[in-house]
Amino acid sequence: MLTSLLLLFLPEIALSTDKLTSTAAWTVDLNSIRDVEYPGPADLDTRSSVTFIDNKQIAVGVVVNLRVNGRWPEIDQQKLCVLLFTIDADTGKILHRRVWSDFQGRPATERGLAMRPVNSHELLVIVGDELLRLSSNLGTLSRRPLAPESEGRNGQMHYDNWDIVTSPKGDSAVLLHRNVEVSGNFHRISTKDLTDETVVTPGPGYVSSGPAFVNETILFNQWQPNVHSGNTFRSMRTGETEPLCLKYPRTRVLGAFGNGLVVLGLRPAASFAIVDLRCNVLYKKHHGHGSDSIDYVSTSSEINRFAFTYGGLRSSLIKGWHETNHIVVVDADARGELLNIGVSDYGAAIGGWHVLVGGALKPALSPDGRSLAVLRGSILQLVTIPHK
Repeated sequence: MLTSLLLLFLPEIALSTDKLTSTAAWTVDLNSIRDVEYPGPADLDTRSSVTFIDNKQIAVGVVVNLRVNGRWPEIDQQKLCVLLFTIDADTGKILHRRVWSDFQGRPATERGLAMRPVNSHELLVIVGDELLRLSSNLGTLSRRPLAPESEGRNGQMHYDNWDIVTSPKGDSAVLLHRNVEVSGNFHRISTKDLTDETVVTPGPGYVSSGPAFVNETILFNQWQPNVHSGNTFRSMRTGETEPLCLKYPRTRVLGAFGNGLVVLGLRPAASFAIVDLRCNVLYKKHHGHGSDSIDYVSTSSEINRFAFTYGGLRSSLIKGWHETNHIVVVDADARGELLNIGVSDYGAAIGGWHVLVGGALKPALSPDGRSLAVLRGSILQLVTIPHK
């Protein structure tokens, strides 16, 4: 059993907002699912992800690194078990499941699994060394190989990796290929047969994160050589690359949502701005302090809403070190925040050491912006957001 996942508990969720109070509609412990028992022991960093396929179905993925002959193998010989589930958003019931238990080697995506909703009720997933288009019951509709590459230089191995992003409406998609030269290529692909439509190389510089894809424009973050201002946010239209927001030289794109809007991560701490593609600012807000930053972002496609997490370590004389995480739901049209969920972990004593065992909060906002799925470790909860 995934005994270590039991340590990744979800504490009581405290909801604090002046405008509304929501409660968890249902809770599912993934460790109660029969297939999750198959892989065997997992470490605390077992990777998981969550997204809405449509307003009625949620997809949850779990990636487990397996020991080979009792030991953790080198990266090129590692063995992964990937579990994928669809869950009824109304009831929390498991609808469909799929298990990849025989993949060995380095996966094409560094997280072991990447998944995005597409075509209203399907999924694009990178699992193992393939890109797959899956139906809502997780059957394979089309596939594309993504053979990973590596190269030894100066005694060190350099690896490539792939990622996938879809437009807010899920009707178009881009494959990002970070090659061993640490630059990137963007493959605009068909969401039906997964073949390339166009391929664009944004120029020198490390594509550090992203991209987002909205209104035929690819948005991404790029670290440029000999530039010390941090990540530079750029926009690419029909092959041309240019800064999107000159007024924000140190920023990063976090996602695109709703009707062609973009959320940017700013400094200091967990600040953000909502802008359009002309960099007109619709709304700005500051959260956190110190080293806090915005982590996971989930966006809605039918309404101008998005959710994000931020947090960091805190200390006090009474309770010592603890970890504080927040999930915030923002409505761009209302120019305000609908929900702020705060969760704190005070850790546990393991082997004589006081450690934090909470794990990251991962949110998924439904396309209509009315439901928020929260995944933490093995626990999945659904929070209903009352419609204004």
